[in-house]
Amino acid sequence: MSEQSIGQILKARRTELGFNLSEAEARTNVQKLYIVALEMDDYSAFPGEFYVKAYLKQYAEKLGLDATDLLLAHEAGTGLTTLEKDPTSEYRFVKPSERIEEEVVQEKNWRYYLPIIILSCVAVAILVGVGAIVFLNRSNDTNFIQDNATQTSVVSSTPISTTSSSEIISSSQTKVTTTGTGTNLTVSISNATQPVQAIFQLNSTASSWISVTNSDLAAAGITLDTTTTSKTVTINKEAKTAVISIGSSQGLTLTIANQKVDLSSIPAGQPATINLEIK
Repeated sequence: MSEQSIGQILKARRTELGFNLSEAEARTNVQKLYIVALEMDDYSAFPGEFYVKAYLKQYAEKLGLDATDLLLAHEAGTGLTTLEKDPTSEYRFVKPSERIEEEVVQEKNWRYYLPIIILSCVAVAILVGVGAIVFLNRSNDTNFIQDNATQTSVVSSTPISTTSSSEIISSSQTKVTTTGTGTNLTVSISNATQPVQAIFQLNSTASSWISVTNSDLAAAGITLDTTTTSKTVTINKEAKTAVISIGSSQGLTLTIANQKVDLSSIPAGQPATINLEIK
């Protein structure tokens, strides 16, 4: 018979089971640092006595040792007496297959089930979100159907009122406003019907050159004279502005959106610029 320290017993048992330090750490959930400290009987690595006893108990039980005897020996500051001929006779040998199965069952703490719990929570959240979306869409569809039914009943029960054509025209009538004086005018068009057209008409023997940007008129413009007395220019549909250049307003009339533009403020024989704003 001989007396062995707690660390010697722990190390002998680990060696008997065929565990290296990494395997022992994985199977006992005790860090290598503390395993080495326990097997070296060096407890200075632990934060306190409570942790020494806790890790000693956990490590001994995972190795299949009697943790109570080891804790009592630690408290007494002594080792344990074992038989020299068979130091491990007091411990039951566990087959590798049995040992793995037992340890797998013991190691299934809350950390083992954590991924399953997280995945389950995510799946439940997805199901709840899909259900909420379906429910909200169904509620909106129901409200839409009810609103349509209500509107249909209101329309069917309300007598149809007749509106004169003059009232309809006045509510959507195109308004042309001219501002400025001299050779620089601004023409604003409200409620314009696309496409906006500008009609130039020459009523004299003089000639007048005109050009219109953002329109179907060539960039070089056109000259009105006794041969060509009128020209209809279409403003590009997507354009919001255009610049009309006039070489001379003498005998020239301009109609935009079917409304005549006042050119009387332009000095006779002088070129002028008209800024067109389409709203």
